[in-house]
Amino acid sequence: MNQEIKQLQGGRSLLKAILQAIAILAITAGLSQALLFPLFQGALLESVQRWEVEYLNGGTVELLAAELNSVSVDRRPDQLARWAPGFGFAVTLQDLKDIDLDVESMARLRNSDVVGDPSTYSAYRLLDDSRQVLVFDKTKETAAHLVTEAQRGNMGTLLLLENLLRNQPQETWTAIIEAASGNFGYPVDLATAADLDLTKAQLAELEAGRIVTIATEDSITADYPAELVYKKFADNALVLGPFSPPTLRRFYPVISAYYIILGLVVLIPLVLWLAPTWRSMNQLSNATAAFGQGNFAARAAPIRGSKSNHLIDIFNQMAGKIQSLVQSNKALINAVSHELRTPISRIEFNIELARQSTDIEERNRQLGRIEHSVDQLKTMVAEMLQYARFDREKPSFTMESVQIGEWLQSERENWRNNDAGPDIQVILPDGTFPVALERYYMSRAISNLVLNAARFAKSSIKVSAVKIDDYCEISVSDDGPGVDYQERTRIFEPFVRRDESRNRDSGGTGLGLAIVRQIASWHTGEVWVEDSDMAGAKFVLRWPLTERS
Repeated sequence: MNQEIKQLQGGRSLLKAILQAIAILAITAGLSQALLFPLFQGALLESVQRWEVEYLNGGTVELLAAELNSVSVDRRPDQLARWAPGFGFAVTLQDLKDIDLDVESMARLRNSDVVGDPSTYSAYRLLDDSRQVLVFDKTKETAAHLVTEAQRGNMGTLLLLENLLRNQPQETWTAIIEAASGNFGYPVDLATAADLDLTKAQLAELEAGRIVTIATEDSITADYPAELVYKKFADNALVLGPFSPPTLRRFYPVISAYYIILGLVVLIPLVLWLAPTWRSMNQLSNATAAFGQGNFAARAAPIRGSKSNHLIDIFNQMAGKIQSLVQSNKALINAVSHELRTPISRIEFNIELARQSTDIEERNRQLGRIEHSVDQLKTMVAEMLQYARFDREKPSFTMESVQIGEWLQSERENWRNNDAGPDIQVILPDGTFPVALERYYMSRAISNLVLNAARFAKSSIKVSAVKIDDYCEISVSDDGPGVDYQERTRIFEPFVRRDESRNRDSGGTGLGLAIVRQIASWHTGEVWVEDSDMAGAKFVLRWPLTERS
């Protein structure tokens, strides 16, 4: 088993996923603000803001309209001029034909309702028996002569309430305020100054005749300049507010609905983006559970668009390696048991013959056979240990560039020393060429091919080297019986021999070609067998001329 797990860029994949998530959130939030907020502003918020204008100004508008309705039409401008300086914003009279409101608002205006315009925060009221409209214009714009927005918003109201109480008996003031408060959406009261919960500085402001305002957390939440407004009147104080409770009750559901919708708009693309990752993690979990229960063929399929596919790739590579190791170990155990059985049986047989023989020469002959079988066992164990080491991990490689001709000629001397059988010819191209290889292991691979050919060749072996494109090919041909087409892939498996009888007399452990395939893989190359022009088998080892990672 020669498979290596490829190192994957998990950290880079995670960073890419985080950046994609940030981009999705930014895009959806931006589109929501550009598309959803205007829709929300028009469909939901505008109606609440219209109510807010009418809520804050309706009572004051009604009081001033009553004052203007009490005089004739031609005297109304003069009457308004007397009241207007007491307001913190522009208060005017306009012709009905000059008012530009939507159809529904115009219908309400003709019905003598107080009508708010949320686009300008203005309030309108049609006066009785005329075509004149009382306008509180742009009530959110602070007048230049005022110190605070709270003063601006309530000074006109306080002025009108003072006018109601002025010249009236004090015992009737409470009843008058209660009657007037019906025009307001917020509480209007008359309290004793001594009962007010104010600081010394605020009491001093109140005694000086100034408007005192109190802000609270609720008023800040409602975006109001004050929650309570006080102004001294005689020995009492006019009290306006609290303002925020009705506003908060109306705004909270609208704001909550907006953020819920915004959250869904942002969440849905994020969920769609995460769905493939969830599916792939589910697959990975199922495959891991199946693998842990002994199903070594279990794999997780990558899901398109998933951000955890690199984890699936790592798991599949790991699972494939473990499966191959398990299969390799099973095959190794089966093969080892078969390989050891024959020499052990021979040793037992020879020991029995030696015991029964009384002839010294015959005993020595049996001992020699036992010694030969022991040598075979030693060779087999050494080959098995080396193959197991090769199969478990890649050794440290020292690649170097060699001239292929010189290298093969030097290797030829080793083949001759190791095998005095068939004649070995080395055939090289007209011009030699350099090639990168690990000298020790490639020498071992070529020697295994030559020794394998020597076992089956009748008289001749031919070793040749050629350069094809960016690859070096070394072929080892013999004039032996060749290899059946059906066996050409299988013979590179461990403990598989061209001699299916597994007769040890033919030599070898059945691991030589498996080691050749492993060394070829380390050089990012390959090995295969085909028919030889010498009527036997031709083994071809091919790898790149230059080192590749």
